[in-house]
Amino acid sequence: MLWLVGAGPGDPDLLTRRAAELLGEASLVMADRSLWPLVRALAPAAELHPPVDVASWPIERDLVRLYHGDGLGASAADRARLDSSGRSFDLLPGPADDVVTLARSALGSRAAVLQPLLGVRIVVTRPRRQQSSLSTPLRRWGAHVVAMPTIAIDAPQDGGAALAAAVGQVGAYDWVVLTSANGANALLDAVPDARLLAGVRLAAIGPATAAVLAAGHLLADLVPTSFVAEGLLAAFPAPLPGRVGRVLLVRAAVARDVLPNGLRAAGWVVDEVPAYRSVAAVVPDDVLAAASMADAVLFSSPSTVAQFLAHMGTNGRWPDGPQRPTLFAIGPVTATAMRAHGLRVDVVAERYDVTGLLDAVLAWARR
Repeated sequence: MLWLVGAGPGDPDLLTRRAAELLGEASLVMADRSLWPLVRALAPAAELHPPVDVASWPIERDLVRLYHGDGLGASAADRARLDSSGRSFDLLPGPADDVVTLARSALGSRAAVLQPLLGVRIVVTRPRRQQSSLSTPLRRWGAHVVAMPTIAIDAPQDGGAALAAAVGQVGAYDWVVLTSANGANALLDAVPDARLLAGVRLAAIGPATAAVLAAGHLLADLVPTSFVAEGLLAAFPAPLPGRVGRVLLVRAAVARDVLPNGLRAAGWVVDEVPAYRSVAAVVPDDVLAAASMADAVLFSSPSTVAQFLAHMGTNGRWPDGPQRPTLFAIGPVTATAMRAHGLRVDVVAERYDVTGLLDAVLAWARR
């Protein structure tokens, strides 16, 4: 498949739906470097290269050649070369400048209501598989999203052996406690049959974790109103009198000790098993460059803070003084990590999940 596609003004929200689909399906995208942030936002898995001569375009790849504007004039020379060589291609023009101007003029004063984040550049630091829950609504509200996954979720160093062993004797536990959606996914992967959990109660730290369990046909028995370890600890029941109560705590390889220590202090026997670990993600230079011009950065965990600074600080891309973007924390634990790294915290979400973070961004934009 070979497509020649016009990118319009380079804004993901003004790209045609079909163009966005083609970018998402492509294994290779060729585009000027100024268009790379757009490509990364819509096709994070695609291989990305600057343009080369038509004669060097691979035949066996699903290739999209992306051009500025409507692409008609910019692609003329390439189309002529392709025609002369007998190679087939499809052309998808982008919106012309006058169409874009007309559309923006038509919105007029309604733009602030329909798209309160229009023109705002926002960095989303979540892992790649969790980007869309933030990026999609932000783009819908007009934001230019810089998808910058600073961490990746990987198996624990034991390859999941400890979790598999614990699942093998899960009937011996009174509770299984899950402190993240990633841990819930790992549990579902390790449990060959949900009936193994019959008689075992499940605690989820928040609604996102509970939703993962629900997708696996498991109902969380406990979801605290405050989605942090302290909130779960406060809502957790005491062991039954006269018997040993056991808890299986499924969580990240590196995590705070608040929850296991608090449960043990309350009389529970706690077995901790690592379900996953956060590792540094590779961030391309063009994404770093786009992030350095951001108006806001959203942090969703302490590990995203550390890895963001590892990329931005050591490369000298982190702006100083009044040029610094507004910094958002998904909750108090992430905010503490930000301060520990010397960052100011501008906004902390009142509800400690993705919905709360989105609400905080909207409130900030309206101010």
